[in-house]
Amino acid sequence: MATSKRPNKIFLILIFILVLVIFAVLGFLLAKWLKSKDSTSTKPTATISSTKSPAVVDKTYTNEVYGFSFSYPSTWEEKKTEAASNTTGDIIFKVEFTDPDQLKKVKIASCVLNEKNNWGDINYPQTTCQPLIQNLTQEEKDKIDILTFEKNVYVWVYKPKTKVTSLSDWLNKTYSTLEGQATGFEIGPGIEITGIKGYAANIACCADYNMGYVIQNGDYIYRLGTNYKDGDSNGKNTLLDEISKTFKLLP
Repeated sequence: MATSKRPNKIFLILIFILVLVIFAVLGFLLAKWLKSKDSTSTKPTATISSTKSPAVVDKTYTNEVYGFSFSYPSTWEEKKTEAASNTTGDIIFKVEFTDPDQLKKVKIASCVLNEKNNWGDINYPQTTCQPLIQNLTQEEKDKIDILTFEKNVYVWVYKPKTKVTSLSDWLNKTYSTLEGQATGFEIGPGIEITGIKGYAANIACCADYNMGYVIQNGDYIYRLGTNYKDGDSNGKNTLLDEISKTFKLLP
């Protein structure tokens, strides 16, 4: 009887060893799969991230005379502007910063357009434009977007001659009847800068773009604006949204 049970014992041992081998193989395959999954999930995602990022506003402009400050990209340059304006006598101060690379694109686009119009625009004469476009082929000129907007930010300070009790009424009175403005001027949505409520308004005519966020503080009206079309023409502007977060009124 003792000898007849030995084969059964050996068979059980073999079964036990086989089970261990199966579990070992399964464990190895599972570990390999988990490692492969982890490796895939930790791959850099830069290649699929959005290429459009907010403007890096890392330089601050401060004006103690008119009591405000704001930040803008340090790669931008200050652009000379006139203190007075031929659009409204209420403007008493202007300051503007612009992206030089984008400004060059605007000039090239304007030169290409003026060349098509036989140099009728005195602002972009042939002598000025030739160095910019002389190396461009006709095919390259045809691909240039004529409606290229300057990438800039400006602040206009107004001091109305009469007391302003309604900012919306002042905007309508100032910009709806101006010579050269498109008819049907409408104030855009409400905005808020440095805790003060105001309005978004596009005061440009025709194919131009001039979006500003306008607020009133005492006798002064501040317009933080841009000519860069980066949003809805009748709504908010992405670039202005970023810069408006840095706008402050000085105590």
